[in-house]
Amino acid sequence: MSKSTWSYRLARPPQMLPPANSMMRTKTGPTSYKWNEHNMTNYEHVKGKVTNMPKLHDVVSSRKKYLKNIELEIQAGRPLWALDIIQRMLYEDCIPEGVHYRAVLNGSVLWNEPQTARDCWALLERQDTVPDSTTLCCYLEVCSKFKWKDDLLKTWNRYCNEFQFLSEGEIDPKPISRKKHTLTRDDHYSLPWWRKRWDFDPKHDVIDHHRYNTTRELYAAVISGLGACGEIEVALDMFGYLKEKLLTTPTPVGEPLADPQLAKSCGGDLEKKPIRYQIPDIYLFSLQRQTRGVDWIPNHEWLLMPHQAGPATSQTNASAHNSVRFFSNEQYLLHAKGKLIASLAVAGHFKDADQVFSFIAEDLELVRQNNSDSSKNPLDCSELMTAALHAASSASATSQQVHELLHQNCEEYELCPTPSMYQAVFASSQNPDSKDGEFIKEAIREMGKLRCTLDLETHTEAMRALAACFPGTLETQNYFVRNVLRKFYWDNTQINILLKTYREIGDQDANLQKKLCERAVIWCHRYNIQMDETNKHFIEDDYARIKVQVRTKEELVEWKMKRQHELRNKLLPTMPNPVTDRVTHTLDVSDRDDPDHMNKWFVPFSNAGRTHTWNFSSPHVPEAATTVRDLTDVDRVRYLPQQTISSKWMTKTNASSPLPMYRPERANERLNINRWLEETNKSFPGN
Repeated sequence: MSKSTWSYRLARPPQMLPPANSMMRTKTGPTSYKWNEHNMTNYEHVKGKVTNMPKLHDVVSSRKKYLKNIELEIQAGRPLWALDIIQRMLYEDCIPEGVHYRAVLNGSVLWNEPQTARDCWALLERQDTVPDSTTLCCYLEVCSKFKWKDDLLKTWNRYCNEFQFLSEGEIDPKPISRKKHTLTRDDHYSLPWWRKRWDFDPKHDVIDHHRYNTTRELYAAVISGLGACGEIEVALDMFGYLKEKLLTTPTPVGEPLADPQLAKSCGGDLEKKPIRYQIPDIYLFSLQRQTRGVDWIPNHEWLLMPHQAGPATSQTNASAHNSVRFFSNEQYLLHAKGKLIASLAVAGHFKDADQVFSFIAEDLELVRQNNSDSSKNPLDCSELMTAALHAASSASATSQQVHELLHQNCEEYELCPTPSMYQAVFASSQNPDSKDGEFIKEAIREMGKLRCTLDLETHTEAMRALAACFPGTLETQNYFVRNVLRKFYWDNTQINILLKTYREIGDQDANLQKKLCERAVIWCHRYNIQMDETNKHFIEDDYARIKVQVRTKEELVEWKMKRQHELRNKLLPTMPNPVTDRVTHTLDVSDRDDPDHMNKWFVPFSNAGRTHTWNFSSPHVPEAATTVRDLTDVDRVRYLPQQTISSKWMTKTNASSPLPMYRPERANERLNINRWLEETNKSFPGN
């Protein structure tokens, strides 16, 4: 391209500028893009320079950052709020990706809200995309958690039937089917910055979602789901098929982690981490980032820094440094067998500990043969052993029996005891005839000598064991103060265990129960733990005896205002009634698009009786903006006038218009503000 053409293409048209006397003239350097008298007509200094855009590999795309921040927002709140974020994304034509759906599904399991998981999956299926295998595994695990056999089988038959294991010599992973997003020099010049950084492929190709073979993950998820739902014969039959395939097909390549640059710029890859705390309700409708690290702003969010707190959940030796997707097929077989044992224990399949260990005898023999061969990579069976010990504790084994099995198998297979194994010992103390307090104390001392970091889950099981073995004493609280209070991000689970022991103490000493409950409330306030309704009711049930307040003044005032609002507006007759509302013409708001379909309380050109409509808006919009006010109610405060213009200007032709018809002969009347104030019954203060 010639020199003159380039200067023509890069020259910008002359700009409209203010007159010279009103513009402050500043000295600009020879490479400036600003207008001045030197480069008004001559653009020689721009030769060969396209833009000052940074290189593409140095920049994380705006779209990826946007979607990552949405994912973090989803994980910050409760699933209903997260589900609304998904709906808002769809409404704004921003296609949600798998991580967003998975964040909602994981949150619904964490908060035990099955209907939210159903709604999220229904939203996903309404889109014209096939879910990727990671999202499928996540939903199959949700079905197994809530025991939805029909949904599990429907999802398996609809999406997972055609997945195949790798065959010998097959390419793995599959090559990328599309070209990478690139920009030409012309695009760099002509496109705006947001187009240059918007690397979205509108085809949203499904083929590239399945580049990595994840068939074994899908089989393991559906097998554990079938076991939890009680279909034990089908689960064992499918596990036999999975075992045969894992031992005869090559190991697939594991999918790498997300873009590390993206994770770093947006606060880390949090997809698998549990939500640490519940955001207070006052922040639910405005998710601002709280200011941190500023010395002169008091920061009461944590009394511990995040790097100082202990881990929330434990990891087995196998998964401490590896992710499951990088397991060999033999190691993955042990992982899948552990998941199957856990689901069968939930279904009550095992009657005693002997049945559990006879169920895994064949797999332990496989481990022994493999580890005796020095040419093969050793297999780690600690995850399988942990699942077997937990199944034995759920099959009415005593603490001593589980403890004996733990040490016997760890010595035989050269395993190091893990905190997860001791969780099974503590869980078995809940069984009848197993409440030996001194033995539990000895097990706790023994666990403290382990050369690994103890986690919050293990401490919680130890608290449950102490509460069961030492009812009506302060053993549980002393353990909590020594090991948990200032070392972990604890939550309502631990407070609930303490409150139960306090009630047992209160049967002998109500004054001591009062002091202990007050201290628990102060702990929650000090460590920013939002006490849930269950624990608040637990304390309030004993109010006649201990007189402990758990509601703040703001909560009580808010409840009183809501109660007055409900009493004043008489919402009961206008709410949908599942007994009487049988067909669509009895609904309070028509579900038809045709305005001629009259509904229950239809009165032309009035809002009488219409105290609410279908609410399609986001929860960050206040209720006042989505509620049609019933202005016929005398007791109600009139926030806005129903009609802000004179009724004589309204005719049948423009009755639906918010503005009056323009009439030249009444132009002076329209400007008469005093008459307008009189007609709308509006008066300013002081008049």
